Amino acid sequence: EQRQALQASGEAERRRREQARAWMWSLVKDGLERAFRQHPEVAARIASLEREVEDSKTTPARAARSLLEAFRSS
Repeated sequence: EQRQALQASGEAERRRREQARAWMWSLVKDGLERAFRQHPEVAARIASLEREVEDSKTTPARAARSLLEAFRSS
């Protein structure tokens, strides 16, 4: 009964479309993070920057900026 009501109102189709869009962006994010982490300059800096953040030697924002600059530099 509820399923029929959702289908009749178009709600089920709207949800499917929303889920498909969310899945697409999830795949994009996964791919970008994978490429980011595999970038040679980024990969070389990740461990040390994580330690610096954990030890409060740098801020998360500064570490992120450093990694993003390394990624964009080549």
